[in-house]
Order: sequence, then C-alpha cells, then structure tokens
Amino acid sequence: MKGNLGYMQWKGWRGAFCYDAWEAEYCAGEFRAYELKGMRILEIGFGDGGFLAWARDQGANVCGTELIRDLVEAGKKKGFDVVCGDVDQAGELAGRKFDLIVAFDVFEHIELPRLRVYMKMYRSLLSESGEVLCRFPNGQSPLGRTYQYADATHVSVLSAPIMDQICRETGLTVIEARNPYRVKGSGLRRLLRAILYSLRDALHFCLRKIYMLEPTLLDPNVVVRMGLSKRASQEST
Repeated sequence: MKGNLGYMQWKGWRGAFCYDAWEAEYCAGEFRAYELKGMRILEIGFGDGGFLAWARDQGANVCGTELIRDLVEAGKKKGFDVVCGDVDQAGELAGRKFDLIVAFDVFEHIELPRLRVYMKMYRSLLSESGEVLCRFPNGQSPLGRTYQYADATHVSVLSAPIMDQICRETGLTVIEARNPYRVKGSGLRRLLRAILYSLRDALHFCLRKIYMLEPTLLDPNVVVRMGLSKRASQEST
C-alpha cells in the first residue's frame, strides 16, 4: 500500500487540502444521494486532501487516515482531524463511529487477506446506518487495466463481484455497484463529453450483447457502496 515520500512525489501531492472545479463536480456528483451536513465521515488514504476539504465545506465532520506522515502533518497544520497509519494502527479512532467511510483508489493497494481484515475493522467503525463507499480500478473491464497497471504498488485486482464476496465474509453487504460519476465540465467541453459518454454507453451495450455477458460495468473504475448486513446490525444492537 502507498506509504513513502517517493510515492508522494510521484503522485505530485503537496498536502494542498483544496480542490479544483473538476474535483468539486466529481464529489458533488458522487455524493449526490447523501445529506453531508453533520455527517461523520472517515476517509481512508486521503492523499492530497481534496475530498476532505470539499466534504468539510459541505458541513461534514471529517477525519482521515494516511500512511505518509508529511501529508498528515500538512493536514494537521490546516486544522484537519487526521491520523497517521492504517486503521489498525490508528488508536485515535478507537471507540469512534462514522456515518460514511470513504476509500478512493486505496483497496487495490491492499492484499486480499489483509483487505478482509480491514473490512472487519471498517465495519466496527460504522454507525448503525453507516456505509462504506470505495472506488478502485475495474477488474471486470479491459479498460480497468489502464489504472490497475499504471502503479507498481497495486497488488490486488478487484471488481464489484469480488467485493460482494468479501462483504459476505465480513458482515457487510453490497448496497450498490456502479460506474463512477462522469465529470462533464462546462461550456463546449460539457457538450463534447456528453456526446462521448453516450457513445461509451452504446459501445458497452454492444460489447455485452456481442459477448453475451450479464449486465457488467465496463468503465475503467467502479464504485461500490456497502453497509452493515442485517445480521451484523442485529449483533451490534
């Protein structure tokens, strides 16, 4: 999993904890189903801090974990509630509950046996109606290779069905699996991207029919939402 200064430099992270118009549109689209004001949100592997900054501006109570100490120090200097280390190393999180745990481009950095352990830990940090939302390269799509094999620290190939299998083993349940929100931008670019996205959907439809596939997500990345299973929820009450 990512966790050194060299990786930070390779990614171009500086501990900015701010967001541009692209990130703002993406986050607004990705989290359009949530009422963020007052929500307790934990981000796993917050990187340059763009999502934490955006969510805090929406009124959420945000917290984040990150392996790169320089990024954690940058976040603390800017007033963010951030801790260094993986969830199992972050004693500051003990006893806390979150309404939403977010992991963007993180799970592919974790070996599957370890991911199963982490999912149990995330489950223990959820409030009764809490959710985990993650995004990762789509192992069911040939286009997912673009992101999966662009980083030497990626160790697991994941998909929505694989996450469903892991959830069944860890007391969680998949609520939704979908393509990520597609940023459109503004002006002429917005019109052009709308046309390209329509062509993408048409191509995906044709590929599924030609290869006689069950409905399958084919965008390069996939988003999966998970919550407590009924059994786990009953055991926690």
